[in-house]
Amino acid sequence: MYRIPKQYRDLRRHIFFTDLRRICLFVLWIAIFVASAIFYNYNHQTYADDRRIVGWRLVALIVFAVVTGFFLFRLWKFFTDRTYSGTIEFAGLTHTYTQSDEPYGFKPMSYAERTNTKLTVITKKQKKRRLRFEQKIGSYWYYADGQRIVHFHGCPYPINLDPTAPHGYICVACGRMHDRYIDECEYCYLSLIDPKVLAEEE
Repeated sequence: MYRIPKQYRDLRRHIFFTDLRRICLFVLWIAIFVASAIFYNYNHQTYADDRRIVGWRLVALIVFAVVTGFFLFRLWKFFTDRTYSGTIEFAGLTHTYTQSDEPYGFKPMSYAERTNTKLTVITKKQKKRRLRFEQKIGSYWYYADGQRIVHFHGCPYPINLDPTAPHGYICVACGRMHDRYIDECEYCYLSLIDPKVLAEEE
């Protein structure tokens, strides 16, 4: 079972606090709805029950807050975004657009072409997993059919473990490619994971 090696503590903290922030926002979202109902009832105590937020109305309000918050703050990722490794069955593009396709003005060269990618991965347990993400400039050649990858929970970009993969190191957080290994990403300043370290952990 792969896991982020202990030496990449900043990356572990980044994932932990991202998940924690998502949960806190979800709880705050529900608290705002409940507090609003309490405030409304307090200021309308003389109203009949059929005009106040009580009983089934209060239950419906809380259910609405839970359902909308579940999708708004992407809590479904806690159930679908798991750490796993596997082999790429299919690597393709969902869509690509260039600077000439932009209707308004000139785009900087770093955003001249965006490649939105989808991967179908067969895990070791023979389950299919699908990933979708926007590859950054310099990483569109990084994934190909038949290569082994590992995907970490909370990290949009999987790491290619195939020894025949094109040379380069990808940041699992922001997706930027680096032609040489350095301690931290030059763009988001989080640690770069060396695939060799994952092989040693295995």
